[in-house]
Parts: sequence; structure tokens; C-alpha cells
Amino acid sequence: MPRPFFIALNFEGAFKIYYRFSGLYTYDLADYVASVLCDCIKTVNLYRTAMNGERLVYLVDMVEELNETASKQDQFDHHAHIGNYTLFLSGLFPDYFEYLSTCKRRLITSRYYEKMGQTHYSQASVHQIARKEQLDGVLSDLAHQFPTVRRALTKLSVEYLDFNRSNAQRTYLSIMIEMDEG
Repeated sequence: MPRPFFIALNFEGAFKIYYRFSGLYTYDLADYVASVLCDCIKTVNLYRTAMNGERLVYLVDMVEELNETASKQDQFDHHAHIGNYTLFLSGLFPDYFEYLSTCKRRLITSRYYEKMGQTHYSQASVHQIARKEQLDGVLSDLAHQFPTVRRALTKLSVEYLDFNRSNAQRTYLSIMIEMDEG
């Protein structure tokens, strides 16, 4: 999917600045993460669509859909999407887990999302499509370095992205309420 150059450049540049401090920076990884950020800022790209046309907004539903998928391409897409989804939410919206525990009384933690992200990036990295598309290395790096990348995104979110956190929380809360009602 094409991404607006100026948005991608800003995400990629900002991510490189914060990720470089960890000493694990590679161009391919920064480019991939910038691409994930550009895709996920549109909520329509954040969610998967089930075979029956239903929008999948919860991680458990995405995993269930993956388990019912027969196509190798769809399996790869699901694994990569779940990795991207968990990285995006846990990295840019660390308050999401506070929302889940306080407002929704769910025991989902950022650690759970890290494990899910690592697992699905790992599965995607060994898939034949990852090798064919030359994504196996970057997906493997994300599987192994997920906590470090997530922390870099959180730092980027809190310190570099200039938006009103309380306004962002209100916006995100309305999205979550809409998801629960939908």
C-alpha cells in the first residue's frame, strides 16, 4: 500500500532517532516499522476482516480467524498483521492497557501483547512468503527485539509525537467504546 511520503519520512526519521539509542538500529527494520505506523494510523487498516465480512477488533478474534485460514498467503498475512497490531498498540498507546484493566476490568497486559507480537512475527518470519518477499530477516529481528522496539515506539509517542495525551486518550476511548458496541 502506498504511503504518503512526508508521513513515512517523519515516522521513519523519528523512529530511527529513538531506536538508534538502543544500538540495534537497521535501515530495513526502521523502514518496516515506519510502514506499520503509516498503515495503522488509518483505523481501517488496523483491523482484519473475517471471512464472513465481520470486522475483527480483538486480538483473540484475529488468532481464531488465523486458525481457520487455509490459504498460505492468508496465514502469512494474519501472522504479520497480528505482529503489527500488537506492536502499534503496545508501542504508541501504552495507556491502552491501563484502559483495559481499569475500565474494562481485563487482565491483558503489555507483556501479553509483547509475547503475542514476538510469536506471530516469528511465525511470519519462517513463512515461505516472507522469504520470497525478503521480509524474513526484518520479521525475525522484530520477533527477537520486540520489547526494545516497543519501548522505542513508546518513547517516540510520549516525547516526539506532539499531541495532547488526554485528547488522544479521549479519542482512543471513543474508538474502544465503538468497538464494544459494534
